[in-house]
Parts: sequence; C-alpha cells; structure tokens
Amino acid sequence: MPTLLGRFHEKLSGLTSMRRDGEQQVLDALVDICEACAGDFRLSQMDHHTRAGRIACMSIVATIRKASAPAPDPSKLEALIEAHPASFKHTIGGLHRLVEHIYAMPGARISPPLDEDAVLRTASPDESVQARILVELARAGGYDARSLLAVAFARAGKERPELFGDVDIATEAAELESALKRVAEARAALTADLAMLARLAANYHCAPTADAVLAAVARG
Repeated sequence: MPTLLGRFHEKLSGLTSMRRDGEQQVLDALVDICEACAGDFRLSQMDHHTRAGRIACMSIVATIRKASAPAPDPSKLEALIEAHPASFKHTIGGLHRLVEHIYAMPGARISPPLDEDAVLRTASPDESVQARILVELARAGGYDARSLLAVAFARAGKERPELFGDVDIATEAAELESALKRVAEARAALTADLAMLARLAANYHCAPTADAVLAAVARG
C-alpha cells in the first residue's frame, strides 16, 4: 500500500505540474494575441475626431470627384466662383455652409456624402435655394452639387490643414475594417476560457473582460 500511495502522489504531482505548465502556456499565448492586437485595438477605439484627423484632404476630393464624373474638374469651378462671384450668389452661400459642416462634423471627413441630394440639403435647407444652386452650377459648365462639395473640401484643407492627415480615405477605412476583425478574433480567444481570462486580468490589474485586458495591454 505505501508503494501504491507513493506512486499515486507521484502521478498526481506530475499531473498538477503538467496542468500548471499547460495553463501557463495558454496564458502566454493569450498575451501574445493581445500584444499582436494592441495597435488594432487602439485603432478600433479611436473617436471620430481622431479618425478624421488621419485622412488626407486631397484623397477625399479625389473620391468626390470620381463620384461626380463626368462633371468637369472642380478645381476650375473654384476659380470660376472667385472670378465671377455675381454669377454664384446662391452657390457661394452653399459653399460656406458646406465648409462649416466639414469643420464641425468629423463624420463628413470620414465618410463624405456622395449623394447629390444630401449635399444640397447641407448646402441649404431651402429647396428653392437648392434649385438655384444647381442652376448656377449647370450654367458654369455642367457642374453638380458634388463638384461644389469637392471645392468645399479643397478650401477646408487650405484653411484648416490641421484637421486632416496623410492617409488615403479608402486605406483608412480598410485599416479600420481589418482592425475590427482582428479585435473580434482576439475577443473570441480571450472569452473561450473565462477562468483563464480572469487570471490574465488579475495580472494586468483590470476588470475580467476581454476589452479591459486588451486596453491594458494596448496601454503598455
């Protein structure tokens, strides 16, 4: 019997050691996942102001210009407005409102409105003024409301360059989409074993939630 008990305790000690080693390997793997995802988590948590400040103004202008095709080059429209303001009485007011909207609403810089009706509603709440803007733009050479929006962004970029960055608008959106996917995968790994999540959270002195752990690791 003493021999059997000795063997039992030996096996039990080995099993305990293996379990402890296995759990540590799981914790180490979770830490690796969190560290690899730190930049993605920071990106996923950015507010609209920070995100908007990453985007290059001219990439927004290029996106709007593509959407307004086959309308002429909007840079020529800006020159026409400056040279012949009397011909753009209502357009100038709309341009001012669009520029102010760009300043005030970071969402407009992240996802600029490409629908012409949406642009017109921002340029003026008055439908009769909207109609006059369209007439003035058409008379100038076939421009549309999106052409005016492109001019507004170009002007905003000149007047308030600090509101913009150097990342292409499509690249920024793709980076965020990719980051959100990787963060979701990290959350799934962290919540696969809640006991392991609790131990990991204790190591980082944070709440036992996936986001709290990710945030702690992202902070370094």
